[in-house]
Amino acid sequence: MQEQALDGHMGRSIAIDICHACQSFWFDAHESVSLTPGSTLQLFKTIGEHVTRPQRSDADLSKCPRCKAHLRRTHDMQRTTKFEYLACPNGHGRLTTFFDFLREKDFIRPLTPQQIADLRRNVKMVNCRTAVRRSISPSVRRARTAARPCRCWTWIRQAAWSSN
Repeated sequence: MQEQALDGHMGRSIAIDICHACQSFWFDAHESVSLTPGSTLQLFKTIGEHVTRPQRSDADLSKCPRCKAHLRRTHDMQRTTKFEYLACPNGHGRLTTFFDFLREKDFIRPLTPQQIADLRRNVKMVNCRTAVRRSISPSVRRARTAARPCRCWTWIRQAAWSSN
């Protein structure tokens, strides 16, 4: 992990640990909520500069870097946006993926019922770069049931059927 110093509220300095290979941040207790808006924007920029497929799985990152305890998957909510992270059971901090950090900061939000209705009415097909790549690949086509759909397909499917 690479350490990055950022500004926190009340003039406090915060050291965030970043794993570019697994596209995750390690926040010690309360660091995420202590970030200034400028620091949050710096992390958004970091995310944009390091967009790749994660090279590690959650299993590789299942231990707290402070106490080596097994991290627990935790579900949380910011306003109306659900997100998740792996938390230390001893309160040392949490491992948050880049994607869930964007959710936590309300940069990515769920669709409103009106937006879902508009999508149902107006959109007949959604093209996703990942889904297109997967649909072209013969090996993925053969292992269709074993392959996980891309996240945008999952969200669209959930949004389309959640209000039924």
